[in-house]
Amino acid sequence: MTGYSDEAVELSSIIKKIGYQKEVCNKRYLTHFFRTFNLRKRGIESLDQGVVQFTRLEVLNLAFNKLVEIQWLPPNLKELHLAGNQISHFAADCKVESLVHLGLSNNQINDTELPKICKNFPNLFSIDLSYNQVCSLEAVVTNLKELGSVRLIDLKCNPVCLTKNYRQILKQRFANLVHLDGSPAFSEAEIAAKKKKKKSD
Repeated sequence: MTGYSDEAVELSSIIKKIGYQKEVCNKRYLTHFFRTFNLRKRGIESLDQGVVQFTRLEVLNLAFNKLVEIQWLPPNLKELHLAGNQISHFAADCKVESLVHLGLSNNQINDTELPKICKNFPNLFSIDLSYNQVCSLEAVVTNLKELGSVRLIDLKCNPVCLTKNYRQILKQRFANLVHLDGSPAFSEAEIAAKKKKKKSD
């Protein structure tokens, strides 16, 4: 039963030592105690407003549940794993500026959600949108360009990947990418050429 969080063993140890004391077994203590939650495959259908009270939570794994929308999130997350749900909607005010990785593969995300995603999570380093319903290359470029820190983008198995010169266009528009669709964005020769050009400039 301790597999739901890296801190669960620590909490169990504390309770064994001091018992079920009110200083530990209370809402305020517990919502500030956890830094990670692994809740994969738990049949979760929604997150209520109570999750915002977990102010120290940094990693939240909700992969392979039954979520269809995200309205509330802990405010200081760094990693959010949502693969394998049926998510098609994010609330417009569900903002987490600390988030650096967003895993959304195998959901129902389309072009209309990209502006909200990029506005809600402006400091993403890595975003996985593989196996969704993203169709417009213009929407991808326009919105993901707002993510100034992004270095890893995964859009494989979306309709947009069928766009002519898809990969080359993204490489041109996102010159600082490290990985694109699960593989290095630029070959060693391309990286060397970029470095040479930068020195000459």
